[in-house]
Amino acid sequence: MTFTWYQPATNSGKRHGLAPAILALALSLAPGSSPAVAQGTMSPYSRASTDMAPSAPVRAASLVTSLTAEPSVLGPQGGVVRVRAALYDAARCRLQLLSHQGFPVVYASNLRPCVASFAAKAQIGANPTNVDRVVSFELVATHGRYNFLSGPERSVGRFSIVVLDRARTPFVRRMWSGNWSGYAVEGGPFRKATGSFFVPSASAGGCGAELDQWVGVDGAHDQDLIQAGVGESTIDPATGRCRPGRPWSDAWWEVLPGASRPVPMTVHAGDLMYISVSALARTRWEIGIQDQTTGQAFRISVPYAGPATSAEWVMEAPTVFDSTVPLLPYDKAAFAGLKAAGPVELVDEIWLVEGNDTVSVPESVPGVRELLGSGFSVEYTG
Repeated sequence: MTFTWYQPATNSGKRHGLAPAILALALSLAPGSSPAVAQGTMSPYSRASTDMAPSAPVRAASLVTSLTAEPSVLGPQGGVVRVRAALYDAARCRLQLLSHQGFPVVYASNLRPCVASFAAKAQIGANPTNVDRVVSFELVATHGRYNFLSGPERSVGRFSIVVLDRARTPFVRRMWSGNWSGYAVEGGPFRKATGSFFVPSASAGGCGAELDQWVGVDGAHDQDLIQAGVGESTIDPATGRCRPGRPWSDAWWEVLPGASRPVPMTVHAGDLMYISVSALARTRWEIGIQDQTTGQAFRISVPYAGPATSAEWVMEAPTVFDSTVPLLPYDKAAFAGLKAAGPVELVDEIWLVEGNDTVSVPESVPGVRELLGSGFSVEYTG
C-alpha cells in the first residue's frame, strides 16, 4: 500500500488497493479573494523547522474548496510537482507562476474549463545556487457570474514549493501518515533496498487489527510500489475466525497495482527476517525473503517499471477492502542493515496517526548516514 497522508479526524489509507499520497501545501488567500478550504492540510516547510504537522481544516464558501500539491520539497535537481484542486461551481481555471528563481519552471498557464476539479503538473528545474529557493504558484478559478461591486466572481489559492540548495546534505523531515510508520529516503533512482528485522510480538489487539512490516521501493509519492515483508493478523486465514491475543503471521510480497502474494514460508514472532528488493534490469526486479532463524528462503523475479525514487522501511496499518484497518499493537521493533543503492536527497521520518492519536513512532535519527549505518527502532504508542 502506498503512503497515505494523515488527515485530521478522518481514516486514511494491507496491501490491497491504492490511496492518494497528497501533501497539501501552504494555502493562502490573495487580497480580496474568497477564503479557500484547506482540508486535511499539512504545514509548509520553513527555515525554522523541517517538521510537517497537520493543520485544522478551514470551512468557508469558495470556488476553490481544496488545493493540494505534492511534493512540497524538492531536492537540488528539481522534479515534477502534481497539483490538484476540488472546486465548487467554477467555470474556468488558470495556474499562474508568482515567483521567478532563475531556473526553468515548465507548466501549462492557459485558461481552461473547470467545474468540480482541476489537475496539473509543473516541471521545476534544478537549483544552481547555494541557498534554498521557493517557487510560488496561484490557482485562479472564475465563474460566469458578475458582481457589479467587485467584478467577475473569482477565487484564488496559493501554494509554494521549496527547491533545496545544491550544497544541502540530505536533511530529515518529519511527516504524518494515516498508514505508515518508519523511514523513507527520497532521490534515486534506487536500484536496491534491503533491511533486516525481528518479527515483533503482537499479543494484544482486537478483531480486525493487522500489522505489516516491510522493505520496499517507491510508494512515498506515487502509486507504484514493489515491497516484501511479514504480516500479522488476528484473523485465522484457515477458519476466518478472530484469534485475539494470538496473531497469525505470514510472509508476502507485492507489486502494485496487484494484490499481495503469500510466500510458502512459516514465520513466527521473534524470527529474524532479511528482505531485499533489487533491480536486475530496467523493468525486471528480484524480491528476496530469508528467515535467518529457520533457514527458509524465497526468491522471485518479477516485472516492475516504477520510477524508483524512494526506498522505505515501514510498519504499516494495512488496507483491506479499500479501508485502513487498525494497527495491531506490537512490542518495540527495529530495522537494521539498511541499504538504499542510489543518491539520497531527503530523509522522511514518518509517524502513524489513527484518528487524532499517534500510534506508531520511529526513533529519531540525525541524518542519512546514521539511518543507513545503524538502522532505527519503532514503537507502538497507541
